[in-house]
Amino acid sequence: MARTIAEIQKEIIQRKNSIAELNQLDNTSKTSIWKLWAYVTATAIWSHERIVERNTLVSRPHTLNWYREQALNFVYGHPLIWEEGFFKFDSMGLSEAELIAKKVVKHCAVGEVDLETILSEELPKTQDDVNNTIAQYFHNQVGVIFMKVAGENGAGNIEKLSKDELTIFREYTRQIKDAGNQIQIISVDGDQLHLKIDAYIDPLKIYVNPSDVEHYTNPDPALDHQFDTNNGVLIADSGVRPIELAIQNFLKGLEFNGGLVRTFLTDAIQQAEGVKIPIIREIKTAAASLDVEIVPNEREYFIPQSGYFDIEKLNIEIKYIPYTFYRNYI
Repeated sequence: MARTIAEIQKEIIQRKNSIAELNQLDNTSKTSIWKLWAYVTATAIWSHERIVERNTLVSRPHTLNWYREQALNFVYGHPLIWEEGFFKFDSMGLSEAELIAKKVVKHCAVGEVDLETILSEELPKTQDDVNNTIAQYFHNQVGVIFMKVAGENGAGNIEKLSKDELTIFREYTRQIKDAGNQIQIISVDGDQLHLKIDAYIDPLKIYVNPSDVEHYTNPDPALDHQFDTNNGVLIADSGVRPIELAIQNFLKGLEFNGGLVRTFLTDAIQQAEGVKIPIIREIKTAAASLDVEIVPNEREYFIPQSGYFDIEKLNIEIKYIPYTFYRNYI
């Protein structure tokens, strides 16, 4: 930030006072010639610094991080004004806290696809394949910036922007983007996530109905077995389900558009109170679209298409099995 004229003038005077040859300039009047020259020089330096600062802001390279920063600074319901070479929001007299509340984009990830990635996904077999791949890339991908954005609901969970918020945000990006660039904005419902887990638990800490344990080991298909709804709660506090809570906290802690690592999820469940050995038997994922089938995901690491998982629609199937392996060695 550029210094004020007063700050620059003060530095000039301090420098003058440190030079013995200038001690004769001792007139303390504000209208003395030497103080007027100090003021004129300070004003000239201040003007120069303002120009440099403005040019620096205007000519700042618009990297992917710059686009992400602009998305997070979007203020819903406020007009843009062109000032000193770039767009700013008209705050309309609102406080900083009120402006922050109107920043509806809480999460954003920005990326682009390069030609090397396109070619590596499917190795071309002939020169025609190469030409077609390159033609498709240059027709559809050049200058395209892919931006995933999302807000948060009252519970602090990630959710897509409303229709009105997304419409206005799209117009905002059209105004602030670089000429020639295209921005594809994505804000959709979170991906679906289904988990099947075998949890070996400490029966002194986590409740499990003995009849349910028997059904796990010797299921009878002819019986319509109804599992105890209290399975999985802490015996000391029936209002807490440590495994479900650990999974929810793990998903909340994931970076937006970050990857879910199966091993890290297992580690998070392992840390839950009363858990001895967690085994993730199956992970199923799918985009939130109703016509997309949720299918097993065998990858160790994967990124949700929307950028996040819908925690409120999380489906977890857990078999609670008392940890009794130590008895085998008595």
